[in-house]
Amino acid sequence: MNSRSTVVVVGGGVIGCAVAYFAAVRGLDVTLVDSPRRGRATSASAGGLWPMGESVGLGCGVIFAKARGAGGHGPERLPESFLEFALRSNAMVPGLARDLRADTAIDIEFERTSLLFVMYDESDEAYAQALWEDYPEQRHLFEWLTASELAVAEPAVTRRVRGALRFHGDDQLNPYKFADALRAGARARGARVLAHTEVTRVVVAGSRVVGVETPTMSIGCEVLVNAAGAWAGQVGE
Repeated sequence: MNSRSTVVVVGGGVIGCAVAYFAAVRGLDVTLVDSPRRGRATSASAGGLWPMGESVGLGCGVIFAKARGAGGHGPERLPESFLEFALRSNAMVPGLARDLRADTAIDIEFERTSLLFVMYDESDEAYAQALWEDYPEQRHLFEWLTASELAVAEPAVTRRVRGALRFHGDDQLNPYKFADALRAGARARGARVLAHTEVTRVVVAGSRVVGVETPTMSIGCEVLVNAAGAWAGQVGE
């Protein structure tokens, strides 16, 4: 069986479903091909929306430091462009949550919360102080908590701390429902979703990708988006 779409998206996690949804919103003919596997990021840790926490190194900064071969202690801060991108992206989520609920009736459980960097020793405190001083434009998103203030805010946290730096605007949602809503929204906007389907071959003509093959069909395309996450390398090969 042969078919054709303007855009084929490989991978049905949060990223793949988001690409399919926004492409469909723009009126493009989209096919999403998804083969769920254990260990995908959507089911592991895709629920945190941490523009400040990630940018100052409390998430991707660890990976960034490894990639650069950076030495020293503490997380590696990401480039300023990453912070700008993350803040702008996070500001779009409430509107996206409303749109998805209108399109699909799915509540992605978006919540305005915060992230705590808990300080256990002098090095933690020095790192937090540096963040406080180095991000004056984002100071309104920071809140310095003493040990006693932290105990009131989070009674379950150990008392053997010096305090915490709170990042306001670092929010959360339900990653499972987010992916489900994006997938359902893409369908509602006309996208075709092939669930439990594996891409077995990428079809190339000259220097261009012109389609993909699955065990049961061939799909021609103008654009292929490889959103297979940890398996993206296999798709690329």
